[in-house]
Amino acid sequence: MERDSGGRRVGFTERAQSVFDFSIGVTLFLVVVLGVLVFVPTAFGSINDDAGVSNEDKLAAERVADHLVGTSLAASNSSRGLSRVCTIAYFRNTAECGFETRNSLSEDSVRASTQPLNVTIEGDIDGDGVRDLLCWDQSAETLARVANCGDPADTSFTGGSSATANQNYVTATRFDRLEGRDVFVVVRTW
Repeated sequence: MERDSGGRRVGFTERAQSVFDFSIGVTLFLVVVLGVLVFVPTAFGSINDDAGVSNEDKLAAERVADHLVGTSLAASNSSRGLSRVCTIAYFRNTAECGFETRNSLSEDSVRASTQPLNVTIEGDIDGDGVRDLLCWDQSAETLARVANCGDPADTSFTGGSSATANQNYVTATRFDRLEGRDVFVVVRTW
């Protein structure tokens, strides 16, 4: 056994910390901290609205919304807003305004047919501050709430798969005008 300067014996219980002990301690500390940083966002990911949503879905919704408002449903160069004729043709599945007859909304919206897609046009028709789903009332030749459109000649401005069955959908919204009214083109994809 070794002795210190005061003549006392120095054993294993009284020795200083070695480099090996220090490196094990630091390594364990870093592993625990990194584990917590990786685990916590995963554990509480369902609280976040974007849980289960991929960046591809976000990009797809934005591209479809831009395509619809900027190209497919846009009025001619001389006027601004959405074209009533093209909007009705789009939601009725007719081959006007350059549309091919659609099997799904996604084909004319620059999306593969396997991508679930929902497109609606919404607006505040009655001025109550709440956006409603809109339709084209053929007999009155005006925009109306979907609840007020019951005639088979009327066109509901909603189409595609139902987004309500899927909690993790992405929404892209574009503001525009249709027949002199403010409307929102809303694209949901998942």
